[in-house]
Amino acid sequence: MPRLFNRKYQKPVRQRLRNSATDAEKLLWSRLKHSQLLGYKFRRQQGIASYVVDFYCPEHKLAIEIDGVTHSTPEEVKHDKERQEYIERYGVNFLRFTNSDVFENLDWVLEAIVERLAKQTTDDPARNRCDGQADRSACLPALRIDRGRDKDCGGKMIAVKRMKTWKTLHKETVLQMGRFLTVEKHTVELPDGGIIRDWPWIIMPEYINVVPITEENEFLCFRQTKYAVEGTSLAPVGGFLEPGESPLNAAKRELLEEMGFESAEWIPIGRFSVDANRGAGTANFFIARHARKVAEPTKDDLEEQELVKFNQEELLAALRRGEFKSLGWASCVSLALLHLGSLPAK
Repeated sequence: MPRLFNRKYQKPVRQRLRNSATDAEKLLWSRLKHSQLLGYKFRRQQGIASYVVDFYCPEHKLAIEIDGVTHSTPEEVKHDKERQEYIERYGVNFLRFTNSDVFENLDWVLEAIVERLAKQTTDDPARNRCDGQADRSACLPALRIDRGRDKDCGGKMIAVKRMKTWKTLHKETVLQMGRFLTVEKHTVELPDGGIIRDWPWIIMPEYINVVPITEENEFLCFRQTKYAVEGTSLAPVGGFLEPGESPLNAAKRELLEEMGFESAEWIPIGRFSVDANRGAGTANFFIARHARKVAEPTKDDLEEQELVKFNQEELLAALRRGEFKSLGWASCVSLALLHLGSLPAK
């Protein structure tokens, strides 16, 4: 009988799919790898029978597929359905998400995966294990995202109580200034039933910031002015997403336009709401490794800019001196250095 998983002839296909992963797959993998979610191990581009799935949790036989625009025609939908039904004959369960799900609501995607794992753990008591508890499922339903575990789940599981969110009952636009700023007035219902009728909500485009690192391990940034910043400030590459543009594509475009550089390796290091109460857009942070100059910049910034280069220690020293004067810029550089090991993780 042929082996079920990762057949030899699939190896080059799986490698090619890893190397050509979509932006959505890269973002989700950044949150699944190294057993980050509930201590479970996930594999990417796993061969199952004659097919390859995007992500797979072997302990729970859970396959996760991310459907992009190439999965939208009737023929493709029919093919996906037949493929999934074939794999399900081997006891594999499926979860499917779209690119938009991952980019626009990653926490919801992670929670859906958590809930499916919780359900399958409850359905199969033999799999339950958690920090000495007889029934691991007791740990799971309250969890959103587990960050307090060691690799084999022998550490503490951080159980976070599920909380009800605010509900939007009505929206009214009070200010419209092109695509860069809209201010709305919301009527919202609180979890206890209370009503707030004039909650301000700010709509701005998503933006990206990039910390480029050259093949010589030089960190690139700008020294520049900004209208809301006193004096000059250091700043990473940054800019708003164009309509319909993914964060990674925007990051690549801005790096080329602002600095004339391209990168061979992109690492997403975070996606954040700018204002947790009032919106104000979403920030997406990246590291661009092995960056090299391929063209002259075609900048359209209104401020003067000067390209500056630092080694890792110099960049850390500049950050500590407060030379990155915007919260978003300082956060992006801090996360990049944390990822690279310059800052303590605790």
